[in-house]
This record gives sequence, structure tokens and C-alpha cells, in this order.
Amino acid sequence: MSAAARLDCMKIAKIDAAGRLIDAAIEMFFFGYDPVAIHTIAAASHDIVRGLAKRRGVTGLSLSANLIEREFHKQWNDMTRSDTNPLKHADNDQNDDVEVDPELTEALLMFSLRGLRRMGHTCNGLQAAYWTWFCLHHPAATPIDMYSLKLPAETVTALRAMPKSDFVRKFQEAHRLERTVKSKA
Repeated sequence: MSAAARLDCMKIAKIDAAGRLIDAAIEMFFFGYDPVAIHTIAAASHDIVRGLAKRRGVTGLSLSANLIEREFHKQWNDMTRSDTNPLKHADNDQNDDVEVDPELTEALLMFSLRGLRRMGHTCNGLQAAYWTWFCLHHPAATPIDMYSLKLPAETVTALRAMPKSDFVRKFQEAHRLERTVKSKA
């Protein structure tokens, strides 16, 4: 391939790459893309965030955050210490079948976001939408009580019942409006 026909290379910080992978997985999640593709990208972002956090001495990405109930700590540790992306090393695995657990995918995204936040990253609107969606749909697994935010019970119920694609669109619209109001103040 000639130099002229070669695609432009890009240099990117690993933390930014993780954020972009998370964004891609979240967008795919909200708009109903293939669960295997979503899991693969979520696992890749989680691997990057976990590696960066470890190198930077950031701890408590999941267990101390009260996002996993104590009785499930060992199971979560085993699951995330094993290969969360069984498709990544297909040449090393003799088994032709893999199991993709959508709940693990959701948790990987949440812990990836938590890791980015613990490393100083500010969530964008898409990431904030996922964080909120996760808290709404997994209240026992999160330290955030939606009712403590002064949301009426019927609002919380309506938000939980909303299709994911509608939820993210409305959340991002509200997020943009809030930023616009704050910037004019």
C-alpha cells in the first residue's frame, strides 16, 4: 500500500480511548444493538480502565462503592478477574461456545464509568444518562436512592418503564438544556 493510500494514524491517550469505547457501548446499549458486540466493547473498556486505575493506585472501583452486595463480592471478583471478554482470545480457548451475560455487561459499563470518574474524568451526557439509567434499574446495587433525589414515585416508575432509546434522548436533551442555562447564568 502506498503512503498516499494509507489511512491516517491517530495517537490517543488510553483514558480517552476507554471513554470512547464506553460511549460506543452505551449508545449501542440504549439503541438495542447486538448484545455480543456491546459486551465485547464494554469488556475492552473495562480492561483499559482497570489497568489504568491499578497503575495510578486508584482503588475501590466496585466493592467499596456499595455497588455489589457483600454476599456477591467473591463471585464478582472471580468474574472480573477471569476474562470478561471470552471472544478476545478465541485462539487460546478450546470451547466453541461462549456465554454473554447482559447483566455483567451493564455492570462492566458502570464500573468503567466509576473508574473514569475516580481518575478525574467528567461524565458526558451519554455517560450520565447511563449512570442514571443503571441507578434507576438496579436500585439495590447502587448507593443512590432515586427517591432521595426528591423525584416523585410516579416519575421514577415512569422513567423505569420508558424504552431505553427514549430515555437516553430525553435525558440528553435535559442535560443540554441544563448546561445551556448554567452557561448563561
